[in-house]
Amino acid sequence: MRFNRLFYRQIEFWLGCLLVLVGMGFLIIGTAFTVSWWLTVGDICIGIALIVDCLLDSPR
Repeated sequence: MRFNRLFYRQIEFWLGCLLVLVGMGFLIIGTAFTVSWWLTVGDICIGIALIVDCLLDSPR
């Protein structure tokens, strides 16, 4: 694996950033340990996974 220098050109990176930012906003205003709170935590985890996936370039 190596660092992807053109990560900002991928739509998955920006989608991951959007999921994390929106998830953080909902996490702040939501009640803890409800169904919507767990869905928001899942969205944040998926967003972080998308960002990390775009930053690392897999070998071809």
